[in-house]
Amino acid sequence: MNPTTITKTAPRAACRLADAESISFELLEAQAPADPAAPQVAREWRMLAHTGKVVSRWWGRLVLDMDGAKYRPKLALLKDHDASSPIGYSTKIERTKRGIEASGKMLTNQLADEVIKYSREGFPWQASLMAVPTNTEEVEAGATAEVNGQTVQGPVTIFRKWEMHELTLTTLGADDNTTTEAFAASGDVEFTMTKKLDTAPATEPADLTAQVPAPQPVAPATNPNPPTDPAKLERERATAILRAADPAQTELAQQLVADGASLADAMTRLNADLKERLQAARQNLRVAAEPIGGGNSSAHVEAVAAGAKGVNFAQLEASPHNKEKLTAHFQQNEKLQAFFSSSAQFLAWHRNKHRCIHLGNDSNVEKLAGGLQSMGFRNVQGTYFLGYEQGGSEWAKRIAEQTTTDQEQEIYKWLGTAPTPTKWEGERKHASLTDYGITLIGDKFESTVDADIDNVRRDKTGQILKRIGEMGAKAASLDERLLSTMLESSSVAYDGLSLWNTAHKIGKSASTQSNDVTVSGLSTPDAPTSAGMSTAILTGLQQIIGMLDDRGDPMNQNARKFVLVAPLKYWQSILAALQNEFTSAGVSNTLMNAGVTISPFTNVRLSGAASAAGRRIYIAREDAGLLPFITQDENIPDAFKSQDAYSEGGFQRDKLSWGSKRITTVAPGRIELVCRVNLAA
Repeated sequence: MNPTTITKTAPRAACRLADAESISFELLEAQAPADPAAPQVAREWRMLAHTGKVVSRWWGRLVLDMDGAKYRPKLALLKDHDASSPIGYSTKIERTKRGIEASGKMLTNQLADEVIKYSREGFPWQASLMAVPTNTEEVEAGATAEVNGQTVQGPVTIFRKWEMHELTLTTLGADDNTTTEAFAASGDVEFTMTKKLDTAPATEPADLTAQVPAPQPVAPATNPNPPTDPAKLERERATAILRAADPAQTELAQQLVADGASLADAMTRLNADLKERLQAARQNLRVAAEPIGGGNSSAHVEAVAAGAKGVNFAQLEASPHNKEKLTAHFQQNEKLQAFFSSSAQFLAWHRNKHRCIHLGNDSNVEKLAGGLQSMGFRNVQGTYFLGYEQGGSEWAKRIAEQTTTDQEQEIYKWLGTAPTPTKWEGERKHASLTDYGITLIGDKFESTVDADIDNVRRDKTGQILKRIGEMGAKAASLDERLLSTMLESSSVAYDGLSLWNTAHKIGKSASTQSNDVTVSGLSTPDAPTSAGMSTAILTGLQQIIGMLDDRGDPMNQNARKFVLVAPLKYWQSILAALQNEFTSAGVSNTLMNAGVTISPFTNVRLSGAASAAGRRIYIAREDAGLLPFITQDENIPDAFKSQDAYSEGGFQRDKLSWGSKRITTVAPGRIELVCRVNLAA
């Protein structure tokens, strides 16, 4: 039998695929070199990209001729075939007995880091590639062909010559039915038809639309001799799906075509969408007769009824957080705007979506009337985290290191300071770094509220949604509360002594040092004059600047920026001390010429009692490499949880629920950077 060769112009079917055995991806960890000063080895990988086995496509069976592959040694390594998600590149690609094997290097971006993290945890990545054919052979049913050292039975398509355009890692398992399709630009493809000797009549395809309810989509005409040209099959599939769709389903139909959905799956999706639209239309008849709650508008109802669920939230959640691009996308997408009260809520949701858990049925809660319409879980999550981001205390952020952990306890070690240069005396003097540390264990905090569903429905001013924003702000203020308690309770510092102590001795410091000083002789220590407060502040600054490090060297002599935290009762005295040119008649304010910047903050959480406990101010250096205090948060996936009207709580108790959680703690850091000043008579 001599195959017939036909050359013609047609869309080039560019297949992105993985076979059942091409799942080998190995991360080559960087090995620590013998010499610590030597550069680290770059992160590398290798994979079995394809084995040449027969794989199933939506239009039939396919095999790539391994000997007909054409590729460059350096190709992009993508995540899930997404050109906007590069994670590495190949440095070597070769044809081996196993198939096509590749190796290369990982990039240094967040997505690549996640892939490496999951690889170390044993995640079974699927290796895949993109093949663009230039010569194909169609083997009909009953005929056979030789490829990759094996005999394959028709019907099957063979890419005899093809170009590899990319490599990829996918999160899907090695399932022939879960691979995706794409189609590249038009080009000349040579087709070869291999026919069997005795051709049996082709089986007429089943009517895929027999069970479709009204309105009935138009089914494609059956063909007793279906074409075997992949490009022609693709055109017919796309045409059938687009014709079957209602005009309001154009966007969904185009998405189904782009996703490579089979005709049967596309009909199922289109009819399911029609049912949802009918249900939404019925619901909208009731919604339109009821008041619209605050935080939303009638545009939301209209968007839902018109198919606002066409917003691709899965794609949004997978995209990296780029504020400018996301803001532009939000402003251009009216359907997306229907789900969020503002772009600020949308951005806050996108930044923190990985820290949220929702229980319920969002497709139903989005259709509810009144104030419930603004309570879609993404808008609620965005509102909470917007409040969280705006609610943190500024002074707490400026004097405390913001750290995170993924474990129950964390050890923070300061390896001391670098040694002081000494005179050369024949050879170098090796000085070990001192090892000081403190172990932190986070405490769990929570806040939970619920609201009656009907009360939320009747809420016309969005008050309940605002309360959720306040919940976020209060969760963020935990740092301020815990730091305030620590300032007054004097926790244990890393040298084993209390935070405020006159006997700190660190490393090779010649003598003990104090970060707890007292200014006496004030006639009214609860309401000092500007002169008295100026003296107190200067005394604290002088104490900090004179501190020595663990080598006995001055460590704060270049300090120029400080934060001052004090009880509310000292607010007027502090402002006068920092701003008045004269502290009394003819007496200049020395503090005005100290050459430093002091940012004052009142803290209403601090005691204002007319006793020693209420007569204290706290001064901390702000411009050091390491700040005086530490706040530690554990990374948790359930920092915010919500239950909507269709959750178990909504059904059993007729309530919506929201809860926040933080696992956090605070501790003293570098005690040499902070000073407590006691004001006394």
